[in-house]
Amino acid sequence: MRRERPLIHAALSTGEVVSKRILLANDNECVLRAVPASLESNPDWTVCGEAVDGVEVVAKAKELYPGLIILDLAIAAYGCTEGSQRNS
Repeated sequence: MRRERPLIHAALSTGEVVSKRILLANDNECVLRAVPASLESNPDWTVCGEAVDGVEVVAKAKELYPGLIILDLAIAAYGCTEGSQRNS
């Protein structure tokens, strides 16, 4: 059974402004420590998850329904296609 997206559906039906849910995908530990603090300095933005490889990006995107994915291009080149095929 497919899971609904209650936050998104509720916001669209009521016209509310929804906070930006961000999935951060990078294999560099320094980036994963520094970027969330910078992003969350904006009260409308929330880092809802982090991923370190392409397979994890696809799995977390399906689980968390982020509005935005900030993706390291090296991860995109190595693993996202493979991950999407495994998780579909």
